[in-house]
Amino acid sequence: MAFAGVAAIGSLGGAVDLAIFNKHRSDIQATADSAALASAREMGLASTSESNIKAIAKQYVTLNFASPNQPSGDENADLQVDVEVDPNRQWVTVDINYKWETYFVQLISQSLNTAFASATASLAGDQSICMIALDENNANTLLMSGASSITANDCGVYSNSRSSAGLNLQSHRATLDAASTFTSGGFEGMVASFRPEPVTDSPPISDPLASRAYPPVDTCSSSNTNLSFSKGKAKKDSRFDGQVLTLSPGTYCGGVRVVGSLEVILQPGIYVFKDGPFDVQGNSTIKGSNVGLFFTGDTSTFSFTGSTRVNLTAPKDGPMAGILFFEDRSSPLNRDFRIETKDAELFEGTVYLPRGRFVIDKESRLGQRSNWTAIIAHQIETGNGPRLEINSNFGASTIPAPKGIVPTGAAPILTKRKSL
Repeated sequence: MAFAGVAAIGSLGGAVDLAIFNKHRSDIQATADSAALASAREMGLASTSESNIKAIAKQYVTLNFASPNQPSGDENADLQVDVEVDPNRQWVTVDINYKWETYFVQLISQSLNTAFASATASLAGDQSICMIALDENNANTLLMSGASSITANDCGVYSNSRSSAGLNLQSHRATLDAASTFTSGGFEGMVASFRPEPVTDSPPISDPLASRAYPPVDTCSSSNTNLSFSKGKAKKDSRFDGQVLTLSPGTYCGGVRVVGSLEVILQPGIYVFKDGPFDVQGNSTIKGSNVGLFFTGDTSTFSFTGSTRVNLTAPKDGPMAGILFFEDRSSPLNRDFRIETKDAELFEGTVYLPRGRFVIDKESRLGQRSNWTAIIAHQIETGNGPRLEINSNFGASTIPAPKGIVPTGAAPILTKRKSL
């Protein structure tokens, strides 16, 4: 009976210890969450410093542990708080270790007298958007399949895919460098290829242009249907002047194809490509200031290949203000819109392809001379060799960024939490 009594007391004491452990772990996680949110809010203040942010997090934990509603009061309790702040103030992580004297469980395992909780918070809406891959259901929503690089200066990159490979640096020579990177699922690729490491299990970001109205679409005239321009041909067309082809805003049906060494000038305004592609190849140059290109119909896409040089800026006002390319939301899923040319350095505005795949391949240079660029597509892929430089210098541009692309005010959100 004596031995049985000891066993019964031990079992009861162990159950009490486990209940205390679970209570402490739950309370500590809640404290870590609140401390991370409080210190992340401090990051939004221009006058603050990294040391202030850390001090606020630690002070918050200490004060909450002094509360009678939080785990405290044990004379032998040992509390350790560690705070890490991203150098660019993009996130703050609060780690809490809490140790107390147990009654019986310590005789079985020392690990059960220590609870650990971690929480990471960042500021949502405090950062501009460089790139969103919208597809929530498939792997490779944002895919870097070859030796390529994406540099997103002072802005965020998002993959909405919940797949464990929704963000995939398939090539070991690919690099993704952004102010922050978020994926709703996981990521594949060497951690060293990401700067910084992506935040996983992040909530999908909403399409900021989902409610943007379409520009007007007119009927096609015979002169704007099934057009093909090449060196030495169509010289009777009044739009030609030597090797210079000047196009006016309007609706173009059946496709516009440009081949050879031509200079294509798009006059300011909106261009609608209906039931056919806009295809420029060879050694041509296409340039236009304050132009918006809208694509409607099953076969309407764009393709810039060969040694084509592309210099385009989006409209300053009107229905496509700030949007360089706009795909009809009723289009077939995952059609390719391709950039396969070395020079697309002036690409100022938003590439908006809510149903399409934006593919950048070959040794393409995209965005280097643009004050800002934003890419929103159903899927995004970089192939072998392209270098994307996505800038966000909105103040230097006369092209207005659409609402939702630029920061709209910061609010702290939890991006990661863990307890043991």
